[in-house]
Parts: sequence; structure tokens; C-alpha cells
Amino acid sequence: MPKKSKSKSDDDNPEKLSSNPENSLFGSKKARKESADGEDSTAAAAAAEAPKAQKRGRQEVLKEDPIAQQLRAAKKQKKQEAKEAAASAKSSSSSSSAAAKKSPSSGKSAPQQAKQKDSKPHADAVSASNKLWERLRSEKTEAAERERLADEVLTLFDGKVISVLQKHDAARVLQSVFKQGTAKQRDALMAQIAGDAYQVARSHYGHFLLISILRNGAPHHKQQLLKELTGHAAELVVHAEGSAVLQMLYQDVASHEQKAAMYRSMWGKEMVLFDVPGGGNGGDGASGGAASLTELFEADPLCKGRVLRRLEITLSKAARKGLALTSLVQRGGAEMLDHGEPAQRAELVGAFKEQAVHMMHTKEGARIACGCLRYGDAKDRKAILKGLKGFAARAAQDPNGSLVLCTALETVDDTVLLGKGIVAELAGELPGLAMHAHGSLPLLQVLTPRSKSHFSPEQLAVMGPPPDPAYSKKEAGARRAELVTHLLPPLLAACEAHCARLAGSAHGASVLYEAVHAASEEGAEGVSDATKSAAQRVMTTLAEAALQKPPPPSKESGEKTYDVELVAHPFGARLLKRLAQQYEAFASGLAGCLSGKLLKSSKAGGGWVVLALLEAKGTGAKVKAELKGKAAELKKNEGIGCKSLGEALAKAK
Repeated sequence: MPKKSKSKSDDDNPEKLSSNPENSLFGSKKARKESADGEDSTAAAAAAEAPKAQKRGRQEVLKEDPIAQQLRAAKKQKKQEAKEAAASAKSSSSSSSAAAKKSPSSGKSAPQQAKQKDSKPHADAVSASNKLWERLRSEKTEAAERERLADEVLTLFDGKVISVLQKHDAARVLQSVFKQGTAKQRDALMAQIAGDAYQVARSHYGHFLLISILRNGAPHHKQQLLKELTGHAAELVVHAEGSAVLQMLYQDVASHEQKAAMYRSMWGKEMVLFDVPGGGNGGDGASGGAASLTELFEADPLCKGRVLRRLEITLSKAARKGLALTSLVQRGGAEMLDHGEPAQRAELVGAFKEQAVHMMHTKEGARIACGCLRYGDAKDRKAILKGLKGFAARAAQDPNGSLVLCTALETVDDTVLLGKGIVAELAGELPGLAMHAHGSLPLLQVLTPRSKSHFSPEQLAVMGPPPDPAYSKKEAGARRAELVTHLLPPLLAACEAHCARLAGSAHGASVLYEAVHAASEEGAEGVSDATKSAAQRVMTTLAEAALQKPPPPSKESGEKTYDVELVAHPFGARLLKRLAQQYEAFASGLAGCLSGKLLKSSKAGGGWVVLALLEAKGTGAKVKAELKGKAAELKKNEGIGCKSLGEALAKAK
């Protein structure tokens, strides 16, 4: 079959591109074939000349970072070198071997030892001092040996005292050095801490050294600490360790002027650096200057807001941290409650109410507790009463705690709570409390509130001003009437059972009189007929006991013993005279009991009682009839009240 001719459309390169033998797309078949033949021949020749290629294996996968392997190897090598060095040192010297066994760092590498040394500075000195301390503190150690040991400790810690006081064992050693050292050694130790007392006072272990100095140091040592720490009272009073040091300085070291200077430093730094208004010099921190907020505000009223804000922050912080028992905090808190604004008072009441019962045994603490009761709300007062639960009778026998109870009885509106709480606890020990100098005050507060006959001006000042109606929802009269209902029945029962005993006591006689007077008072609110009948029985029992000798008072009371009849007793005679002057029924009963013995009783010391019966309406005639013609004899007698009785009889003719 003839070969078909190629047409134009069958051209291998219709676009007329330049021919390229390497181009397999557009190259001619012949060129491609020739090119392929040439490549094959060239490859064959190269394959014949080149050596046979080895078969390529599978690449190994790394399971760990090569850098980590190098570090581990280096560490292992260093450890091995350290072991070899330790082994060679052990074999070279037996003494170094023994030391290596005792050393806590033996067997450790050099970097580890360096790290331990950095984390425990002065470790060698502290360790050596502990060994010296074992002999220093022993009572068997001679004085000369103890002095030498103290010198060695001071040499070890020379220039390092402030640093090593941060360690419990070193602080203990230095306490022993100061306590048992000589005067020269104590001075050397004081020189080491000079200027750093504030830092040491805030140290957990170091502050014990300052306490040792305050207990065992010389006066100039204590004054050195006082001078350094006075200006930092505001910072230390809110610090747990610092407040302990500050309390000892305030109570045991500081004079009256120095205490005032410490208190002034709590008002602000300018009070320390500059003269304080209200006094003389002030700036020297020892004398002059205002001693109270009252004096300060009278001299400079413009500083009141600034000082009160600072005190509020400091005192509330100290109270919430449980540091309200220190004297400076109590002093500031008592004055703040007197001068503060209502919002500031509310803040302080919230801070102090939980600790009020724990500090009411001091005068300033009692002022704070009374202030919390006076300015707090019902919830705050209830919290204080809750803290008093079970301790009311014990608190009543405290000079300041009894005043807190008095304030509670005149401020708390919930008289049912008072009756079940305070009054019920007091009722269990009424005879003893009625004869107690302080225990009788809460009873008298209910019977005759704030009476100047029973409360001194100082006691009323601790209680503070009368309750403000703005802080109470109940009138004072209504509150007292409700409390009288709770107190009078058990009190009158105790008076009837222990009538002669109470009448022979100064405070018991006052309680007995006020109880009878409160129950017999006309128009008295809250007094039932049963209570009035109980009061009549008490007066009858008292009249019958007029010729009896009252039991001697207890030794704890401190009262003098009078071995006389009640009618001639200093306290009993006064009680009989007052009741005879006020109540005709009692005067009539007493005159009947003394009938036939008026002259004898008058000469024994009961002249004033017989005179009261002479002046009474229902008994005057009987007394005149019995003492007729005895006026001149009574005038000459030196018995108490006899002269006045004789003159009254002469005029009654």
C-alpha cells in the first residue's frame, strides 16, 4: 500500500517553534530517538565505569536530645570526680575523715555545698555558738568560764547580730548571753543592736532578745530601746511581735511623760518631729505636749479630723488582728469613742465588740466596753452580752468589770435577755455580791441608777455619759421598771435570809436599804403586792435583829470587825436610823423590840437610832416616857449621839 503523503495539517510543529532535541513534546521523532539512543549509550558507559552503589539503609530515629545526653554525661562525670576526691581525702588524713563524717555536707558535691552555704549564712558561727550555749546555760558552769564563753559568742557574732537574730537558735544563745553576761558584755551586745531596735522588734525570734533586755537589763539599756521605739509606736502597735515589746516598754519602763509621748506618736509623724500643741516643749518626746485628745483638740481644733482618721485606721487594724489588749490601743480606743464621729464610732464598735469582754478588767478597756454598749446597735450589744455569759458574777467583783455590767443594765433594751442573763447569774450569788465593794454596784445601778451616794466621779467617768436616746428605743424609766421586776424578788429573799449579816456590812447595808426603799416606794412601777409584802418582812426581821451581834465580815472584804449589837454597829445603826426616819411601821416595830433597853442602847452607841425613834410620830411618846429624867445623864455620856439625844429630850418636855 503506497505511503500516504503528509499534509500541512499533519505538521509536527505547526506553530513553527525552534526545534529542541531535549524537548520531548515538540522535538522530531528522529531527534527524540537519536537523543534517547545517545543517552542510553552514555548511561551504559557511566555505569560500566562507576563502582556498584551500595544499598541505602534506613536512618536511625533519635529518642533523646543530644544536648541532654551531653549534660547528663557531664554531671555524671562531675559526680564521679567528687566521689574520687572524697575518697582520696578520706584516705589521706584520719582527722579530716572524722570531721567529714560529722559534717552534714559530707558526700555532697562542691556546687551543692556552695548552695547550702548561700541559703544558710553564718551557719558555721551559729553551729559553734550552739555548742558554747550548752555550757553557757548550765548552772554548774563557773562564773569565770561563763564569762569566757559569752566573749566567744560575741566574737563569733561580731557584726552579724542583726542577721543571726533571724534564726531561732542564735536568738536563744544571745538571750542567754545578755541574761548571764557581765555589764561590759551587755553593753557590747546593746552596741550591736543600736539603731536597729525597730527591725529587731519586728523579728519573729529577735524580739525575744528585746524582751530579755527589758526584764534583765540596766535602766540605761531600757531607755535606749524606749528612745528608739517611741517614734514607731503606730507601726509596732499593729504588729504581733512588736506590740509585745511596746507593751513592756509602756507598762514597765516609760514614765508618765514618756507614755504620753508614745501615745502622741500614734497621732502622726508630725507629732513626733514637731512641737505638739497643748503643752510645753513637746518636741523632745519626754515632756510637754498634749497628753490626751481633749487637750490636743482644745489647742488645735483643725487637726481633729486628721488625727481621728489616723487613729481609726490604726486602732481598728490592731483590734481586728487581736492586739486590742495592749495599753496604747485601749487608751486610744477609749478616747476615740468619746471624740469620734458616729461613723467612726460604729467602725470601732464593730472592731472592738468581740474583744470587749477580754479587756474590761482594765480602766481603759472598761471604757471601751462601756462605749461599745453605749454607741452600738442591738446586735453589737447582744454580742457583748454573749461574751459575758457565765462570767457575770465574776465580772461583778472586778473594779472595772462591775462598771461594764452597770452600763449594760442601763443601755440594753432587751430586758428579758438581761433578766435571763446578767440578773439571773447575779441572783445566784446575791448575799456575797451585796456585801462586796464592787459586786454591789450592778445591784445598786438597778435600784438607784447612777446615784452619787454609791458611785464615785471616777466610776461615772468610766461608764461615760448617760445613754443617748438616739441609740436606744426604750425609755430609761421603763427599762428600770422591767429590771426591778426581775431583780427585787430574789434580792428581797436574800435580804430576809441574811438580814443581820447584810446590815453589818457597809455595802450590804446600802443594798438592803435601797431594796426596801425600791419595793416600798409609792407609785413605783413594776412592784407587785407580793414584792411589797416581802419588803415588809425584811423590815420586821431587821427590827428583831437590832439587839443581835452581826456575823463578822470575811477576811477578803477587808472590813473592820465590830463586836457590838446591830443597834450600836456603825453600819447597822445608820441603816436602822434611816429606815426609822422614813417608815413609821418600821419605827414602831423597832421601838417595840428596843423597849426597856433604850438607855442602854443609847450609851452603847445607838444614840442616833433612839433619837430617830424620838422624832418619829408613832414612837416619840414611848421614847420620852421611857427616858424621862435621863436627859442630863445622856448629855454627859460620850456615846455616839448621846449628847444630841439628851438635848432633844430636854427640849421635848
